[in-house]
Amino acid sequence: MSHMAAPSPLRLSVVVIGLNEEARLQGALQAVFDTCPAHCELEVFYVDSGSKDRSVAIAEAIPGVQVLRLQTQQPSAAKARNMALAQARGDYVQLIDGDSVLQA
Repeated sequence: MSHMAAPSPLRLSVVVIGLNEEARLQGALQAVFDTCPAHCELEVFYVDSGSKDRSVAIAEAIPGVQVLRLQTQQPSAAKARNMALAQARGDYVQLIDGDSVLQA
C-alpha cells in the first residue's frame, strides 16, 4: 500500500487597495476572510494610498491583514497593486478595491 502525501494547500493572495475607504473597508476586508475556501492558505494585503481618514487603523486592527503604505506624490491604483504584488506569494492573486465586497 503506497502512502501518498497530502496535497499542499492552495495559496491565495488577496490585494485590497484603498484611499479614504473608512466607511467600506471593514466590510471589504472581512468578506475576504469570510469567503476564502477552507482548503486555502490565505495572505491578505491592504495597500493604502495616503488616506486622511481611519482606513489604516481599521486595516491594522484586523488580524491577518498586512498593511502597506504607498509613499508617492502621485498615487495610482496600479502603483498600489504592484507594491503588494511584489510581496505576494500566492499561487493565485485576487485584486480588489477597498469599496468592493467579495461574494461567495
